[in-house]
Order: sequence, then C-alpha cells, then structure tokens
Amino acid sequence: MEDKLGKIHSELKKLADQHKMANAPRIRDEQERKVQALRELREQRSRSDGSDAD
Repeated sequence: MEDKLGKIHSELKKLADQHKMANAPRIRDEQERKVQALRELREQRSRSDGSDAD
C-alpha cells in the first residue's frame, strides 16, 4: 500500500513540476506587469507630491 502511495505521490509531483514549467512564462509575464504597474504608481505619486510643493 505505501509503495503504491509513493508511486502516486511521485507521479503527482512530476505532473505539478511539468505544470509549473509550462506556465512559468505566463506567470513571469504577470509578475512583470505587476512590477511595472507598481513602478508607474510610485512615479505618479512622486510627481503629485512634487507638484504640490510648487
């Protein structure tokens, strides 16, 4: 029984790893979009903070 569970576990791990590798480019693109959005938001805030001082 434990041997069967071990085989199932290893197969599930392989499938999960394949899924991560297949989706890695999309995940990376999404992370880059989030980072870029944060950068733009910071720039907007810094510009608005600077314009208030004028």
